Amino acid sequence: MNYWLILMIVGTIALIVGPVMLFKPSGRDYQLAALRQQAAEKGIRVRLVQSQVRGEEETLAVYSVPFVQASPDRAEWLLLKRGLVHEIHFYREWDWDNKKNIPPPQQQKAIKAIIEHVNDNIVGLELTSSSVGVWWKEVGSKLDDIELVLKELLKLVNT
Repeated sequence: MNYWLILMIVGTIALIVGPVMLFKPSGRDYQLAALRQQAAEKGIRVRLVQSQVRGEEETLAVYSVPFVQASPDRAEWLLLKRGLVHEIHFYREWDWDNKKNIPPPQQQKAIKAIIEHVNDNIVGLELTSSSVGVWWKEVGSKLDDIELVLKELLKLVNT
């Protein structure tokens, strides 16, 4: 009789504690939080976007650096890495999200030089009226790599 009572108490505790343990963040969640905190300390903003960059819905992080002064007349563009290499694309598997919003030819040449050296986990580059950004899967690269690409994009815009 005592064994059944002890077994029932242990079972009840397991039923209560089990679901609570599911709320505990994973190791990956802690790593991402630390990475995003490190980015914030360097003045890099992070936002999450839902995207179908390579044909499948996924959540991506956009790491961006704001301009000192926003410019509403600045041309905005978004360059995304598609799932395949095609001659119709801007460069290899990279293509403009909106063909109406593309940078001038001299900037396009510099953008090609930038994307030549980016990691495979960087899947987008953007310019908005208030910032430059890198769309990243948050794997395979270090924050320093992302920061370098952001600096190159800032240099491109400021020339």
